[in-house]
Amino acid sequence: MKSVKHRIRSALSDRRLGEAVLRGCERSTLMRDRVVGELPDFEAARLTAREVREQSLEKLDLLLDRFCANFTAAGGAVHHAEDASSVCSLVLDILRRRDARRGVKSKSMVAEEVGLGKALVAAGVDAVESDLGEFIVQLAGEPPSHITAPALHLSREDIGRLFARELDIPY
Repeated sequence: MKSVKHRIRSALSDRRLGEAVLRGCERSTLMRDRVVGELPDFEAARLTAREVREQSLEKLDLLLDRFCANFTAAGGAVHHAEDASSVCSLVLDILRRRDARRGVKSKSMVAEEVGLGKALVAAGVDAVESDLGEFIVQLAGEPPSHITAPALHLSREDIGRLFARELDIPY
């Protein structure tokens, strides 16, 4: 707990971090407000989306079975894993069978939650992120700070210096 409290105090006293997060939040709020303003009836759309989500959760098993059947029929392969370790092992096994040493990793909270990125690095797989924010924190060697804004804690200047250092792009 001391470590958490220390990190909180440190983050709260970091002015640069506070400014970066504030700018990111303000930009996100402005974009959301703009999109909401373009919808004829945002509240009705929100309620409809909620109903669809609830109905989908009620029949999730059926929907998952249907997805698996359709995906397999289209030539895909569906894999099941019991836990985080099994997910990472399964993915690494697929990569080894293909002798893959490099790949593209898409933004996914599941991948983050099971530690797939770290498992790929530990196995020597060069997995480049497809999402810019995720790519930025990957280059920085940091975890994402937010689900939709993984590099929220970094300023443009931080990112410019990071790109200059890691990608040899002039700052």
